[in-house]
Amino acid sequence: MHSEKQEKEKCLPLEKVGEMLVGLRYGTLELTVHDGRVVQIERRERLRIG
Repeated sequence: MHSEKQEKEKCLPLEKVGEMLVGLRYGTLELTVHDGRVVQIERRERLRIG
């Protein structure tokens, strides 16, 4: 049975991804996973000129 803390920890990466998508028009989000857990989220933003 999952504790409330474990459930909260599972939601944190998804919440962070949502926050990082705000304002991103062109670019990528890259998730790094180790042992089934998100350990890093990288945001690359592109600026389109023209």
